[in-house]
Amino acid sequence: MIHINRVRILFKPLLLLYGWLLALPYYIYVQILFITCRFRFKGTDISAYPHCIHCTWHDSLGLYLTVFIKRMGNQAWMSHPAWYMSHIIVLLKLLGVKKICLG
Repeated sequence: MIHINRVRILFKPLLLLYGWLLALPYYIYVQILFITCRFRFKGTDISAYPHCIHCTWHDSLGLYLTVFIKRMGNQAWMSHPAWYMSHIIVLLKLLGVKKICLG
């Protein structure tokens, strides 16, 4: 596995292209879903707990991003540092995530 920060300089443009080509359609898809769906929250209001940890896995990521897209600005996310995760890192930057920790 090649760490995203250790990709050779020759392949960096290809990695950026890969990241943007996969992230941009997904970003547009999440935006369309957010605009066309209505959400109703039951129970405790999540905004009452600004300092909390959300855990999600691959199968729930699309739903999470769709529902909480407007609350992404003041968050820190962990991402796998492998080169093939660059599209997720680009997507998180597009969504406005403040800090992305590669772990």
